[in-house]
Amino acid sequence: MAFMPSKWKDGEAGGTPITAAELNRIEAAGAAKAAQGETGPQGPAGADGADSTVAGPEGPEGPQGPAGADGFPTETQWNDLVARVAALENPA
Repeated sequence: MAFMPSKWKDGEAGGTPITAAELNRIEAAGAAKAAQGETGPQGPAGADGADSTVAGPEGPEGPQGPAGADGFPTETQWNDLVARVAALENPA
């Protein structure tokens, strides 16, 4: 429920009613705002302001595997390469 402020005017001629309905409306708006709770403190910034979900630096290159027949990779090497590329394209 959004709070809608009234246009209050002083004195009897101002027509400012103080009714139970008006007091209930004001209290309901205050209760709704209190139910939202207070905003907590801001957390610390990430390293160098970077997004904390970014992966760390790349590790060192592994040793070269043996060459397959005629210079082509073996099936195991090919499957390993495909798995590594898939992991880079779809990080967990």
